[in-house]
Amino acid sequence: MSTKLNRSHIVHGKRALILPCLGRTEKDHEKSGEQGITVEDSMSMVHISYGMKEPASPHLRSECSVLAGMAQATLPNSKTPWQEYIDDYDRIRDTMQRVLEGFEDFNTRARHPHGFRIAQPPRERVFLTSSGRAEFSLAPLPDDTDPGEGRLLLTTIRSHDQFNTTIYSNDDRYRGLKGLRTVLFMNEDDMKERGLDEFDLIDITSFSRDGTTRTVYGYRAVRYEIPRRCAAGYMPELNVLCGIADISTQSEQPVTKHLVAKVAASASKRS
Repeated sequence: MSTKLNRSHIVHGKRALILPCLGRTEKDHEKSGEQGITVEDSMSMVHISYGMKEPASPHLRSECSVLAGMAQATLPNSKTPWQEYIDDYDRIRDTMQRVLEGFEDFNTRARHPHGFRIAQPPRERVFLTSSGRAEFSLAPLPDDTDPGEGRLLLTTIRSHDQFNTTIYSNDDRYRGLKGLRTVLFMNEDDMKERGLDEFDLIDITSFSRDGTTRTVYGYRAVRYEIPRRCAAGYMPELNVLCGIADISTQSEQPVTKHLVAKVAASASKRS
């Protein structure tokens, strides 16, 4: 479900289902009138957000409307009042306050000028431990941190001008890079071992747990202060290197932070 097209829509596979929906900046009119959605900012503050612009299309529906509509179509015997939720989003918040600790009087508090902050015990120096104090423990490193001879352990990262998979520019103020995203940040010694200079063209091949490989071509090697035998590149571009078998045994999520890869000068450079 997306408010706008972005690059991640073309890297999921041969087929992708894109459900367009209203953005936060667009007005959302339902049966009970104009609706406000609840958002949380990076400081854990929750408030109501109302759109200011007319929708890009009269056919666009809100995320709430799309999800509830899907539920109505697939769960005809559901006792959940989906249509009531669509008609008035306050009813969604009323339900949330009954089941979520810290969301009491949700609708009123979310309409305060600055909203309200989600309760975070450690922030208030409240530690829910047997001692009542912060407790730290040692944990052994996983046994698969060695990528193997001649290989690197690759992680995907976001740039400064990026929010999730939405890329606003090709600049990265965090790492001093401008106008380029098809790069791999590497340790200087790892680059020397492979005969690479700054911004040389490279091909990156990943080795999946199911024995398959995936390769991206024509990236640039960038010298960076990163531990030896480690490398980093941008997502979603490098998500293609993560195979279907490359998932966490605990969360079953893709291990795009823990990919085994090989880096070599690109075919065009070698020739």
